[in-house]
Amino acid sequence: MRATEAHEHVRFIDDENLPAPSEGILVTYVEELIGPATANTMAIETIEAFEDHGRVQDTIERDLDGARRTFDCFTDAGIGYQEIVAVLEREGVEKFANSFGELIYGVADKRQRLVRA
Repeated sequence: MRATEAHEHVRFIDDENLPAPSEGILVTYVEELIGPATANTMAIETIEAFEDHGRVQDTIERDLDGARRTFDCFTDAGIGYQEIVAVLEREGVEKFANSFGELIYGVADKRQRLVRA
C-alpha cells in the first residue's frame, strides 16, 4: 500500500471535544478509539493519563451494534448522520487550523528571539 493509499484509510481523531479533563475521561476516551489505521491526536494531559492508567487493545470496532443504536437515537431525534459528520468535520478543521496557527506563531516567535540573540 502506497502512502497516499494508506492516508485514505486512516481515521484521524482528536481530543479537543472532551469535557474538562479528568484522568478517567481521558483514559476512557483513548481506550475506546484504539484500532488499526487510526491516528489519535492528544493533548499532553491525555497522553500522560493514558501512559499512567490506559490499556492498549483494539477497541474501535467493539460493540458496533451499540454504535448503530446510538445513531438510530440521533435519527429518531431528527439529527441526520450527514449533519453530525458536517459539524464534526467543520469543528475539527477549525480546531486543527487554530492549533496549527498557534504552532506556526510559536515557531516564528522563537526564531525571532534566536535571531536576535
